[in-house]
Amino acid sequence: MMRKTVFYVLAALICLCMPAVASADVKPIIQDKMSEERSLRIDILGSVGNHIVGGSGWFVMPVLHDGFIPGLNDSFDLELGGYVAWYFKDASYVFLEPAAGVKWNFHILDELTVYVGARTGLVLGLGADIFEPDGGGIIGLYWHLGQGVDLRFEAGYGHVGRAAGQLGVSFPF
Repeated sequence: MMRKTVFYVLAALICLCMPAVASADVKPIIQDKMSEERSLRIDILGSVGNHIVGGSGWFVMPVLHDGFIPGLNDSFDLELGGYVAWYFKDASYVFLEPAAGVKWNFHILDELTVYVGARTGLVLGLGADIFEPDGGGIIGLYWHLGQGVDLRFEAGYGHVGRAAGQLGVSFPF
């Protein structure tokens, strides 16, 4: 069931982006050497999984605007925020997970940024006896829609209070 949900979200994302790709003047910027100041962002994502409905919110702070690799258009961010989810199967629980993470961005096109990263947090189960550390890797993309608004898709480690795929929006702060 979870794999079908991730597949449907990915298919919807591709369908939404196709008109922009067809009309866009595709110009790779991955090897752009110009320095760029990246803005603070607020990201809000939602997810639906196998007996889970939830989302997350992130305050994204650029740390290294020009990244690690000279001659490559990359950047490095810190994220603070967390997850909230409602789990319903045998019983009903709410999970909260304050978390922090790092994200390494690769700016491929003017319209597309892909990233990899890692997060760690503390899962709190309200109505369940869960209080445990959590963490893992993430991979995702930003599709720049215009006026600073981005569509964000993310896949990562699924855990007790979280589905593995999320879709949302990102706004400059």
